[in-house]
Amino acid sequence: MKFLRWNHSIGRQISFAFVVPLLLLTLVFLGVLYQTTMSIVNDHVISQFEQRLELNMTNLTSSIPEELVSAALTDKSKYQELLTKLNDFTKKNEGLQNAYVIAKVDGKDVILALSNEDLYLAELPFTTEQNQALEQDAETVSDIYEDDWGVHKSLFMPYVNSKAVVGIDMDASFVNNLKRYVMILSVVFLIAAIIIGGAIAFVVGNRLSRPIIALVKHTKLVAKGDLTTSMTNNRHDEIGQLADSFEEMRKSLAGIINSLHQDSIVLENSSSTLQIALTELSAGSQQVVTAITAEAQAADNRSDHLETVTQMVHSVTDSVTVVDKQVTEMAMLSETAQTLSQQGNSQVQHLAAQMNEIQIYGAETSSKLQRLDQRTKEISNVIGIIRTIASQINMLSLNATIEAARAGENGKGFAVVAQEIQKLANQTNDSVASIIESVQVITDETVNVLESNAKSSEEIEKGVVLIMENGRLFEKIQTSVSSLASGVSHIVEHTEGIARSATQTLSAVQEVTAISVESAAAQQEISATSQQQYSSIQQLDQMSAQIQEMAQELASLIKQFKV
Repeated sequence: MKFLRWNHSIGRQISFAFVVPLLLLTLVFLGVLYQTTMSIVNDHVISQFEQRLELNMTNLTSSIPEELVSAALTDKSKYQELLTKLNDFTKKNEGLQNAYVIAKVDGKDVILALSNEDLYLAELPFTTEQNQALEQDAETVSDIYEDDWGVHKSLFMPYVNSKAVVGIDMDASFVNNLKRYVMILSVVFLIAAIIIGGAIAFVVGNRLSRPIIALVKHTKLVAKGDLTTSMTNNRHDEIGQLADSFEEMRKSLAGIINSLHQDSIVLENSSSTLQIALTELSAGSQQVVTAITAEAQAADNRSDHLETVTQMVHSVTDSVTVVDKQVTEMAMLSETAQTLSQQGNSQVQHLAAQMNEIQIYGAETSSKLQRLDQRTKEISNVIGIIRTIASQINMLSLNATIEAARAGENGKGFAVVAQEIQKLANQTNDSVASIIESVQVITDETVNVLESNAKSSEEIEKGVVLIMENGRLFEKIQTSVSSLASGVSHIVEHTEGIARSATQTLSAVQEVTAISVESAAAQQEISATSQQQYSSIQQLDQMSAQIQEMAQELASLIKQFKV
């Protein structure tokens, strides 16, 4: 609970002022990072995942006709054929966990065939997505879910006439792992920011508060009257100057106490001598007594007024000292703000340079992708030429076969060669078709990447504009803080001049007070010389006794100080 009383310690105030904004900024940054990452996962990763599901479903349904599914419901041999196709398809496609066909038989939901399992006509209730695909006669994609076979995302294609649904499950565990990794990384970053920020704030606050605590300790000793303990200081900043000023004040105060001690001894001796001299005087003139009494009263009144003026000047001097200290603290804070603004400006300029480099790299990537698209088109043209040549070869082999048939026995060898050439041409056509399909996929992906890269380049350009704008703002802030620091420096100079003037005024008032006291003493000496002022001499005798008591009290007070 003591630590929570942060306003009782300057070190805690500095720690709170540093840690709280850092914590809030870190939380905002992590929230934006998490939402951005989840948006990328949902908008891009999962959408590409679903496209891959649809491509696999297209390939699977093209290899499994609905007639085979209908026959497998009653024919075990057709079931084995269907199961073989599902197993082969699962092995050929990486990341595909299960391929299966489910159906409604006699009002029951059953598994017709499941890859890598022999669960012929085993009952298994349809899920909501599976029923929806069959009822709406449309492809249905499920959300990511977990069951006994792992973490999946599934796609279902209905065979309405057979009351069956073809389904494929692809491993989607990497999506959950990615989300979990982002969450763990955010938490770790938050904890690290709190620890590092707290450590820095503690070190800075402790470094600033340690000399202040030492100064408070020595101030308490002085308040108790101990002026013997000196204060060592190794700092040269404003706090060090404050400590040096305090040490000089302690030495000056010790010297004043010593002087007062000597003066009190002299005063006590003088008052005793004066009392003896006054008792020996016995006569005086009543008129002189009256005049001198009036003059003495006036001197006392002047002394009282001068004392009041002295107290007022003391109060003004103390106020000026407090103002001087506050202005000095303002100068220190303005210098700190100027340093921070310079650091921020430097970081923004560095970030702008990095964004420019990223923009250059993005342009180079776009150029390379365009060249890749051009090379793909050239490959497509070459493949078209190969297909044309293969078609011509096929036609030539067909003509050669016809001519060999006309030649009879003499053309049999030529016919065999023509048939082999025709097979080779057909194989070439099949290979060319596969190559065309692969090249088309590459072309489509290249176009998608070019579009994404163009969008990324636009976002990077916007980021560069924003960073440059922030850089200009930081330059304006730095200029304003510099002007503020210069103004505070001028104020410090003026307050120091005011403090010196107040000190000089106080010295002048003290000199006037001393002169007034000397004047009152002179009037008392005139009264003492009058032999006709017997009653006044008795009053002066009593005053002398009081002075002696005051000197003794002053000596007692001075003894409370250790010098």
